[in-house]
Amino acid sequence: MACRNMERAEAAISDVRKEIEETLEKRHKKGGDHPKEWTTFGIPQVQSVDDVSLEAMALDLSDLASVRSFVNAFQAKHQHLHYLILNAGVVTTEKRRSAQGHELMFATNHLGHFFLTTLLLDTLAASSPARIVVVSSEAHKFCGPLNEDLKLVSDPPEFGLKSAMSLYGVSKLCNLLFTLHLNKLLKEKESHVSINAVHPGTVNTELGRETPWYLSWIVKPISQLFFRSPEEGARTSVYCAVSPEVEGVGGKYFSNEREEKPKPYAVDEATAAALWAYSEELVKDF
Repeated sequence: MACRNMERAEAAISDVRKEIEETLEKRHKKGGDHPKEWTTFGIPQVQSVDDVSLEAMALDLSDLASVRSFVNAFQAKHQHLHYLILNAGVVTTEKRRSAQGHELMFATNHLGHFFLTTLLLDTLAASSPARIVVVSSEAHKFCGPLNEDLKLVSDPPEFGLKSAMSLYGVSKLCNLLFTLHLNKLLKEKESHVSINAVHPGTVNTELGRETPWYLSWIVKPISQLFFRSPEEGARTSVYCAVSPEVEGVGGKYFSNEREEKPKPYAVDEATAAALWAYSEELVKDF
C-alpha cells in the first residue's frame, strides 16, 4: 500500500488485517468455503491472516520526486508486481500547485499515476500476467474534450468552484486517455500486462476534504446517507484486478463490474497520444 500519510496507511493495514481475521473466524464457525466474493474474484484460499503480507510505503503522487523515490525503494525490495491499482485522488476548489508547479488535481490524479506506471512497467512485464486498474470517474463527462493546448490543462488560467469541478473532470478524462494509449502500446508489444479503467460510483470517502467548510457541511450528511461505502466503491476495482472474467481484457471502462462506454472524446486516440507525449515531457527530468 503506497500512501502519502504513513500513519493513515498503517491504520488502514490494521483495519484490513482485522477484517480478514473476522471473516476467517466467521467461516470457521459456520464451516464451509471462503466468502462468495472471494471465490467470485478469484482470491486465493487464505487459512490465516499470517498468510497475507501487508506493507505500507511512502508515496506522494503529486510530487514527481516522491514517485521516483518510491519506485526505487519498491524495486530494491520487490522483484514482482502483479496488480497495480491507481486509486489516489484529490479535489480542491482553490488553485493549488504541486511541487513541480502543476495544477494539483492534474498532478495527483493523472501525472503522478502516469509516471508511477511507466516506471513500473518493466517490473509488471517481468511478473506477467499482470493487471493495471485506473480509477477514473463519470466526472470525465463534466469537462468536454481535452483542450488542444495541453499547457492549459496542467496550468489552467481560471479557477473557482465551477471551474474546479470541470478541472477534476479533466483529470479523470486524462485517466481514460492514459488507459487508452497505454493499452495500445502494450498490445503492440504483445505484452501480458493489461490495463482497464473503472468508475467506482459516488463513494463516501474524504476525496473532497479540500473543499470549503460550508460545502462539506452540506455534502457530508448527504454522502453518509446516499453514497456508497468505501467497500462497495472498491468492488469494481477489485473485479478488474483479479476476476477471471477480465483476463485478457484491456483498454476498457468498467462500472458496477460491467463494461461501460465513456464519452467519445475519452476514446480519441489522437488526443490520447498527444497527452502521453506531453506527460512524458513533464516527467523527463525525474
